[in-house]
Amino acid sequence: MSKHLILVDRPADWPADLPALPVMSAKDYIDADDTAGLAADRELRVLNLCRNYRYGSIGYYCSLLAEARGRGVGVEALVDGWLRKSLAADRKKRGAHK
Repeated sequence: MSKHLILVDRPADWPADLPALPVMSAKDYIDADDTAGLAADRELRVLNLCRNYRYGSIGYYCSLLAEARGRGVGVEALVDGWLRKSLAADRKKRGAHK
């Protein structure tokens, strides 16, 4: 199974109740060199959840860098899985509180 790294504008904005995956700021990802271990990990997949993907934005460049490193991943696949699990847990929680 591949490992995932979530890129966000501000890691402090990442909700604690979401799956426990590694979160990194987009700036740190752009600035990271090989000592961060990102280039060596062949299984690593990047999920870019930056707020802005327009040309010239940091989100845009994170996507380019991830793609160049062969780390791209379809957002739909991960978000869909999380959404299903989250909705199921929410339904279960609501049923327990009724």
